[in-house]
Amino acid sequence: MPRAIQRTKQSHSLRLEYAGRRVNGFPLKPSDLFLGWHRDLQISDETTLEQLSSLILQILDWDRDHLYEFRIGDRVHAHFGEDEPFVDAIVPCLSCDTPIHLLGLNPTDKFAYVLDYGDCHTFQVTVLDVQPLSSGNKFPALLSHKGKNIIQWPGTMSQAESRTFKQKPPTLGPLAPRRTNWRIRFVRAADRKILMEWRNSKDKALWQKAVTVLVNWNLLPEDIAKKVERPLFEIRKWIKAFNSAGLEGLNPPRKPYKNAPDRKTALDRRRSRILEIFHDSPRSYGINRSNWNLASLAVAYSHQHNEPMSSSTVGRLIRKSGYTMKKARKVLCSPDPEYREKVDLVLHTLQNLKSGELFFFVD
Repeated sequence: MPRAIQRTKQSHSLRLEYAGRRVNGFPLKPSDLFLGWHRDLQISDETTLEQLSSLILQILDWDRDHLYEFRIGDRVHAHFGEDEPFVDAIVPCLSCDTPIHLLGLNPTDKFAYVLDYGDCHTFQVTVLDVQPLSSGNKFPALLSHKGKNIIQWPGTMSQAESRTFKQKPPTLGPLAPRRTNWRIRFVRAADRKILMEWRNSKDKALWQKAVTVLVNWNLLPEDIAKKVERPLFEIRKWIKAFNSAGLEGLNPPRKPYKNAPDRKTALDRRRSRILEIFHDSPRSYGINRSNWNLASLAVAYSHQHNEPMSSSTVGRLIRKSGYTMKKARKVLCSPDPEYREKVDLVLHTLQNLKSGELFFFVD
C-alpha cells in the first residue's frame, strides 16, 4: 500500500486590526478599522482557532472568559463555552477546534474575530504571508505592533492605571496546549435532530457516528469505542471531523476518481471481452466443457487477453450486462447412441419379472 502523502507544515503571518464594537456590518470595510493600530503575529498552521483566540487575548491583555466567533468567508466558527453540549444556535456554525491548515487561507485573505457577544469587540485578521515551516523559527511570535493598547472596559481603571496599561508593550508567551482534544465542543439543535435520526436508523455506520457524538460528554473515547465496536483511532477521527466540519465531516461526499473516464473505458472494454467469450463455446478456448461457469470464463479471459481476472469480477460484469448464470442440475448421461433403447429394455424386463425370477444387471 502506498504511503500517504505528508502535508507540508506552514507558518502564517497575521495582522490584527480593531474595528470597535459592532453587531453587524460584515464583511468589514477599511473605513471600519481604527487608523494607526495593528498587531502582527506569526503562528504555525497547526494552531487551532481556539488557540488563536487565546493568543489574541494574550496580546491584548484582555479577560479570556468570554464567548467568541470567527467569521471566515461564509463559515462561522463559534465558541459557546463549556457548560452544555447542546446549543440553540440558529445560524449554522462549526466549532473553533479547527486547525488553521484546514481553513484554506492564502495571503491577503481576511476574516473577522468577534469577542464577547455582549460587547461585540470586533477585529479584522489579515493573512500577510504563508511560508513553509522552518525548524529554526519559534512559534507563536509577535512580529510588530503599532498603536496604544486598547482598554477592554473603559472606566474601570484609574487615570494612572489607564495610562500605564496603554503604554505597556504587548507580549506573547508560549502557545497553550490544545484543550480536551477528544471532546465534542457543541451540537446545534438542528444537528442533534439529524443525529437522533441516524441513531434510530438501521444503518450501523450512521448509528456508530451518531452515538460517538451524542454520548461524548458522558463517556471517554475508549468507552465509546467499546460501545459502538469500532477502533479508538476511528472514534477520535470522528470527533475531530465533527468539531472541524460538522455533520459533513462525519458523512463527507465521495470524491470522484481522478481518472474516472479512463476507469470507465477500461471497465467497458473488459465487459465487452467477457461477453465475446461468453457467447462462444468453451472448447474454442481449449476448455473441455460443454458450457461456461465463472471459473472457466475467468481462465479463458486471462489466457486470451493476458490479464488476470477473478471469478467474482466475471460474475459482476456478467450481471451488469443483464445476464445470469445458474448452476446446471447434475444428471447421469451416456455417450452411447443406443442408450435410450437399452434403458427401455431394462425397464421392460423389470416390469415383467415373474414370481421366483431374479434380474442381474452388469454395467
